[in-house]
Amino acid sequence: MTHRHCLGLEKGAAVNTPRLVFVLAVALIFVGACRWFGGPVVDERTDGDILATLRVGSDTYREGETVEVAFTIKNVSGEPLVLQREDAFVQDVILISHEVERTWSQQSGSGLHRLELAPGESSTIEWVVEDLEAGNYSFMGRWWSAGRREMSTIVGFDYGSVLH
Repeated sequence: MTHRHCLGLEKGAAVNTPRLVFVLAVALIFVGACRWFGGPVVDERTDGDILATLRVGSDTYREGETVEVAFTIKNVSGEPLVLQREDAFVQDVILISHEVERTWSQQSGSGLHRLELAPGESSTIEWVVEDLEAGNYSFMGRWWSAGRREMSTIVGFDYGSVLH
């Protein structure tokens, strides 16, 4: 006599339980493998007018690997926006740890004091950091909102972990 393990979903529908368990196990292994390979880390924030997206390539890096970060601000309002600030930058990326703090504007020698964005238009900063010591770091994407206040988004990562 054969036993078939079925899970009823609705009248007349059944799922083969061993097959379902196998598919779920494979899916969980795949999700775990993505974590081992260090998929991108993304944080998004909005102030109502700007959608800010900060993306770092992975949450863990081996020593010697380069770290790439991209910070995009997009005008999601229906109106043109002018972001302007004389005393600071309207868009910047900051690298933070307990020992190091650098900014994209300092590294690149560029700075954005004024930015005009039409509806749907975006501005992206891309930064490659190559000379890090082992440790835990965060990137902070900072922007000056149309509401004249400073806003930020943040992602963290581990550099030089022995677990990776």
